[in-house]
Amino acid sequence: MTQRIFIALTLCVLVGLLTHPHVSATEHTSGYEDVFDFGTASMDSQEIRSVFVIPNERSGTLKIETASSSCEFVQILSYPQEIPPYENSDLELRLIPSEPGKVKCEILLETKNSPDAVLRYALKGIIEGGISGEKKNRSHLDIPSELITRKLRKRNPAFAIFVESVLRKLKKKQEIVLIDVRNREEFEKFRIPGSINIPLFAIKTKTFLKRKPLVLINEGESYRPLEQECKRLRDTGFTVSILK
Repeated sequence: MTQRIFIALTLCVLVGLLTHPHVSATEHTSGYEDVFDFGTASMDSQEIRSVFVIPNERSGTLKIETASSSCEFVQILSYPQEIPPYENSDLELRLIPSEPGKVKCEILLETKNSPDAVLRYALKGIIEGGISGEKKNRSHLDIPSELITRKLRKRNPAFAIFVESVLRKLKKKQEIVLIDVRNREEFEKFRIPGSINIPLFAIKTKTFLKRKPLVLINEGESYRPLEQECKRLRDTGFTVSILK
């Protein structure tokens, strides 16, 4: 009798494992949605770029308001602002190695319409080796002297979208509007094909653009005004990013 009960319990466990193959002991632990593993990288790398998949397993569109990292050396390059039901989208990260060892960080996605206000993902990997002596001795010479004594303003990576992401969206024929905010004369001299010219202050008056994802473009230098207006536009319901 005892042997039959043992066999029955064993079969129940096996059936459970076979019918739920995507669940493992390491996934969804400590409240994480998933674990992102960038593998092993070298300290000699100036930066490490990784792309991870964010799935939306819900029946409604997942709207993401902001994305952030718990580690200073991990930057969010781009993240999806909306993910349709049962579809996936990409989250792009950049790591700038600071010291060798194991990396353990949190990636936080603040949502607008999810049962969980914040989706938490674990980021892990290993940084090996160290910076070569030649590179150490040369590193301070690569920085202009005027920048060493000036405190640089940090850009908010949550507003940025990279060229690679825009090209991928265009290749997939996803709807996206490129808005060049430079003056008309500069726009006529050279521009990205397909972009439209709208002054930065006037975008908020184009209410029909609220239904479309927008990408703001200027000459690439004066980033602060774009960042300020991007925040105001998002607060009023626009879906907008800045081309980095």
